Amino acid sequence: MSARLCKLPLSELTAPGEIMANVPVADQVKASADKVWALIGAYGSIANWMPGIASADVEGAGIGAVRVLTTDDGGKITERLLAENSAP
Repeated sequence: MSARLCKLPLSELTAPGEIMANVPVADQVKASADKVWALIGAYGSIANWMPGIASADVEGAGIGAVRVLTTDDGGKITERLLAENSAP
């Protein structure tokens, strides 16, 4: 699986007053790209594999879709899909 970083300036990614976090993560996984993609490829699947995320509600599809994550302690995190990689 390949990762792509968005190179747009933050001002083009957020609305006035909106804050967006950027958390790059890299790791090696002892599984085929197809197996990994099957687990993490769907935008709403994060609650199935990310510790601390109780649920993910997705509105829309593809670029521009928004997901609202609910953490185990009830907190809310809202994310917008800016770029998408196709399956390997």
